[in-house]
Amino acid sequence: MKHVKLFEDFTPSVNEGMSANIPKMFLKHGAVVKKIRELEDKQKELATPYFKAKDEGDKDAMKAQMELMRKNQKELDKYRKNLVSIEAKYIHNSEMPWDK
Repeated sequence: MKHVKLFEDFTPSVNEGMSANIPKMFLKHGAVVKKIRELEDKQKELATPYFKAKDEGDKDAMKAQMELMRKNQKELDKYRKNLVSIEAKYIHNSEMPWDK
């Protein structure tokens, strides 16, 4: 009788083989880009109550919301700076065909 390899038995070996070939810097880059997108979406969500309070003339709510937006923006700036450094390292360390 032939032994048929089940899908469940096959997938872990494929996943192990694929993850070994993916550079760590590429994975870091993807994670940072994902986090930046999340923070940008959060910033948009934080802006809605701010502009609502601005239209109503509620200065206390505007100040509170602005503080939240500033904190989020600082974190967003840190991740963007990190992304720039990751990209610079990748470009600096990569070999070009004409370098050979």
